[in-house]
Amino acid sequence: MSKHQRDAPTVPKVLAWATNPACALYRLQAPLGLLARNGSIELNLVTTFDQATFERVIEWADTFIIQRARVDDTLADVIAKAKQQGVRVIYEIDDDLLALADTPTLCHRMSSEDLHQIERGLRETDAIHVSTDHLARRYAQFGETVLLPNYFPLDIPPLRPPSATMPMLKVFYGGGSWHEPDWKRIEEPLHLALREVANTTPIEVRLMGATWSVPASDERLSYHVLPPAPWPHYLEEMGQADLALMPIDDNPHTAGKSPIKFYEAAAMGAPALALGRVYSQVIEQGRTGFCAETPEEFARSATEILSSPELRAQLRAAAHRWLVDHALLADNLSTWREALTYTRATW
Repeated sequence: MSKHQRDAPTVPKVLAWATNPACALYRLQAPLGLLARNGSIELNLVTTFDQATFERVIEWADTFIIQRARVDDTLADVIAKAKQQGVRVIYEIDDDLLALADTPTLCHRMSSEDLHQIERGLRETDAIHVSTDHLARRYAQFGETVLLPNYFPLDIPPLRPPSATMPMLKVFYGGGSWHEPDWKRIEEPLHLALREVANTTPIEVRLMGATWSVPASDERLSYHVLPPAPWPHYLEEMGQADLALMPIDDNPHTAGKSPIKFYEAAAMGAPALALGRVYSQVIEQGRTGFCAETPEEFARSATEILSSPELRAQLRAAAHRWLVDHALLADNLSTWREALTYTRATW
């Protein structure tokens, strides 16, 4: 080996196991992909864990990232063997899953055994990667936590000019079965508000991923349930909306959420209307969007936004500018890079 080869810096090798597609884009695919492309790491991203993956962890990886998997005895043995070989094992989690037991509307989502295995993952790995201050505090009792906030992962498109004609207003909401409590909290007052606006301009409400019943439609106010779709199609649907809804039912589980729906609406030029503490931390009220404290205020804000093309234009432009200045992943990679500098050579 030449002296140049001996002195060349070792690039960290990261094997990441993505188990949750809804979160993997923000937590693994985008940030680790950018680091791999700029040469900061070598990356092997997998969605299944088999014998070949295990051998890759043991023989190749410096860091093994496990995304919010339930850790049973078999996976615990994998973790132990990896650590014995000097591999740094990271547990990646961007939800307060342990709080589900204290959240009546969602406690059926995971069994006590599921939650026990999540906690086992938190305890048996070397560090815990989280997305919010709340999660960092919540999981600090189990080990070292590393705060890696979510940012919008792509270059954002230019704002589309508003339509010259507006025969119909479009309202968009994206959320699967876990989000039924969020929607049901605002459904009734929102429906009444939309009914009033629809007397002047017809409204189409498009709900992507909804698994619950929605109000009846008529020729002035219609509801359409869309199937879940890949993220680019989801963004395209949001970008066609005159109003993007992002209610969150404040509860122990949602306290750890990130305001990524606001980032997405800002990127796509959809005026944002939110409910909940998660969004009140980032939305500048009346300038980059609206964040209500109650369902009734949420409904009044919907009326205000939908009744004013000028207000919608102002919100779109200000939110788009805010996102560019504050929340693009490409401008905030340093914390991710610093979190993944480990190599076995330093063990």
